[in-house]
Amino acid sequence: MKKYFQPGKKLIIGCFALFFITSLIPVTEGLPIEQEDSSIETNDSERIYLSGAIGENGWIIGPQIFHLQFALTISWQGNATHTPISNGETRQVNITIGYTVTRGAFGKFLLRLLEGRSFTIRLSIEDTPEWCEPWFTQENFTGVVQLDENEHTTTSLFIHVNDDAPNDYSQGWVKAHAWIEDLKGPFRIFTLILGYEKQFTISFVNGPHGR
Repeated sequence: MKKYFQPGKKLIIGCFALFFITSLIPVTEGLPIEQEDSSIETNDSERIYLSGAIGENGWIIGPQIFHLQFALTISWQGNATHTPISNGETRQVNITIGYTVTRGAFGKFLLRLLEGRSFTIRLSIEDTPEWCEPWFTQENFTGVVQLDENEHTTTSLFIHVNDDAPNDYSQGWVKAHAWIEDLKGPFRIFTLILGYEKQFTISFVNGPHGR
């Protein structure tokens, strides 16, 4: 069963906050103000993560030794779109969303403290032919941070082909986007778990059945 975030853990996480705040490096010069990036590469063994756009708040988080990051997998049955979708038809594609938190060598202790924290998984439609109308039955999901566990949830994508579609076995597609935002620490000063995003495409053919 899911574990709920215990209030007693807030004090311990607060101590981590103080540890990181004292290691913050003030940004003075040499960084572009308008450039946005999630990281600056320093060398192969050290990566520095920012808590926003470079130069936005004047602080850089120290080297990320815990390296906690969300991860997503998206899967569906390919035979759901194997048969052509004819004009006026609506096809259902069942989708499985897997999610977990990956960690570095020192991340297990911090991840254990974060168990029970909730986060949101989001889906959106990015692109499709003008003669196609797709939608998800559910676009937002609530996940819970677990230690070294792979969790799953499901949704359905419905693909409706309009009556004025070519109906000549043209290639159709639904390009979608799945993402989880960064999980922030107290006062949203630094990132506890890095976010993750993934693009995926479900292809199909528009035409009469029986070819």
